Amino acid sequence: KDATFFTRYRSKFVIVGIAAVAVFAMISITDRTFRTNLALPLRPSWTGYARLEAHEERVLFLDRLSGFADVEGVSASTADPAALIEIPSRVRVGLGVGARMLGESLQLDLRVTDLFDARGYDSLGLPLPGRAFFIELTLVP
Repeated sequence: KDATFFTRYRSKFVIVGIAAVAVFAMISITDRTFRTNLALPLRPSWTGYARLEAHEERVLFLDRLSGFADVEGVSASTADPAALIEIPSRVRVGLGVGARMLGESLQLDLRVTDLFDARGYDSLGLPLPGRAFFIELTLVP
């Protein structure tokens, strides 16, 4: 097995009320046991994640109002050593809003994952769930 290239990049940028985070990883691993130079199974060659978040303090009766958008991408890979079964690449987009209230003792978050219902497959080739909605209520002591 031969790891020919690996890099990871992470960046975080923050200004008043706005934050951005990006993570990118790239790797190339091939099996040269039988001079096939096939990529190892279950290992995508790149993954990436980016998130943009904004917030505003003291909005109406809320202590803080925030929103975010994120995107996650994973390249295609194979599910078997002979590279006969391909796991397709996937890109998933999410959105969310959050509100803190009652002296910041209560947090309400609403979130949608896989906004465009792209679905896709996990690293084992099993189907991932599609669009999902979440409501989270957190009590902060």
